[in-house]
Amino acid sequence: MALREYPAGTRFPGIIGRTPEVSSPAWPALVRARDGAPNVLFIVLGDTGYGHLGCYGSPIRTPNIDALAADGLLYNNMHTTALCSPSRSSMLTGRNHHSNHMGCLSNGSTGFPGTDGYMPFENGMLSEILKQVGYSTYCVGKWHLSPEETNTAAGPYDRWPLGRGFERFYGFLGGDTHQYYPELVHDNHQVEPPTTPEQGYHLTPDLVEKAEAFIADAKQIAAQKPFFCYFALGAMHSPHHVPKEWADRYQGAFDSGWQAYREQVFARQKALGIIPAQTQLPADDPDVQQWSALSQDERRLYARMMEVFAGFLEHTDYYIGEADTVEDGLKHIDEIGGPTTFNHFPWGWTHAGNTPFRRWKRETYRGGSSDPFIIAWPKGIRAKGEIRTQYCHLIDMVPTALDALGIDAPAALRGISQSQIEGVSLLSTFNDVGAPEVHLTQYFEMLGELPYTVRIRLGQGGAMLVGQDSGAPVNPEYTPPFRYTGQLERVIVDVSGEPVIDQQAEMKAYLRKQ
Repeated sequence: MALREYPAGTRFPGIIGRTPEVSSPAWPALVRARDGAPNVLFIVLGDTGYGHLGCYGSPIRTPNIDALAADGLLYNNMHTTALCSPSRSSMLTGRNHHSNHMGCLSNGSTGFPGTDGYMPFENGMLSEILKQVGYSTYCVGKWHLSPEETNTAAGPYDRWPLGRGFERFYGFLGGDTHQYYPELVHDNHQVEPPTTPEQGYHLTPDLVEKAEAFIADAKQIAAQKPFFCYFALGAMHSPHHVPKEWADRYQGAFDSGWQAYREQVFARQKALGIIPAQTQLPADDPDVQQWSALSQDERRLYARMMEVFAGFLEHTDYYIGEADTVEDGLKHIDEIGGPTTFNHFPWGWTHAGNTPFRRWKRETYRGGSSDPFIIAWPKGIRAKGEIRTQYCHLIDMVPTALDALGIDAPAALRGISQSQIEGVSLLSTFNDVGAPEVHLTQYFEMLGELPYTVRIRLGQGGAMLVGQDSGAPVNPEYTPPFRYTGQLERVIVDVSGEPVIDQQAEMKAYLRKQ
């Protein structure tokens, strides 16, 4: 006999008689996802530039990520906020970073609205939405979305992953951690790594194993229950830690330097159709030294740093599929990537890794705000290995996932009325390469840079942000109404398929009329 169920909180519909024979039981209904509901997996890499993945023109081998792109869609016009916590808040809520009170890092609170680091509960996360419609929800890896003062055993825990709709968590709460000796949290308590570096421990495979274990725990009991897994690796944020044999695979590969890397990746991106054939490579950044001007020791050290980064990325891709002074650095060059270092690399490799764009993380130039974005869904996307040029932003990820799942954004979560989601769904682009632009207006601001928007022609119409040179102080002259002073951020390189010079001229003409 089938169980009789009724909505929890409503009147009991059964019969309570004097004996079992004249009684009829009923149970509060469990929350169940619809039959056939797909699983949702967000794989997030930190500090990975537009020119770092193989499928985006890099010489670094990323076959598993490349396979996802070949089996799905590669977006060449995705934008982030240019910084960590703000971007992660946007991809999980569908709201802009200031709406999430994440105008800066969660550990960089300014104490002012929009930047205090306390994400409003009325900006519900995808985990909270999917949990209430019957999904298992897991967060594995980097969090960096709770105020630093709450990341202790004293809590409060309501802004940790388990307080924001995730049923299980394994990872670290801060912005980075040692890959061999990580500061780990399991659910709501601190734990030690299961083994040591001497026994082969590294954080990346540990995170993969925990994600697989979380999923298996539920699947062996409820095989049809779908899951949402937010899998945010410690890679590729510093420290760049990887076993030596992985870094040695790239020995000599970067001896020609970062300028040569940019040119190589730029040519490859054109050949792959990632960027239009008429795109011009921006000039070398004045803050980046010319490789030829470096000493032999500097070139040797910096090349090794990039070898370690490349090995770290290939190592990460593998598991996805299954500074000091130059003198001091040279003394420890063979240790770079090992457990005794907390290593990074020079600006030049950062600049090269963001090819074809200018600048880097933290800045709202395209080098800071444009990143790789791949969607694979074999049952929902007929196209294979195609490129999508439509403008998109991290705030579009939640509405896209909800649209693909056939789920409406809830008016309330846990009794809290929800704010409007600010992103838009990209579902129309899944099977239509020529789908009209749907994300028509977007602002960018990070640490006081570029605090206004200007409407321009973007693809089939839209808005893009321009502003003063990166690093310039915020000036009232730059807030509307303003006058054009010649300091134009060349954010319009690009991937819209239209000549750069035409868009620059159009922008300048627009500004002079204001």
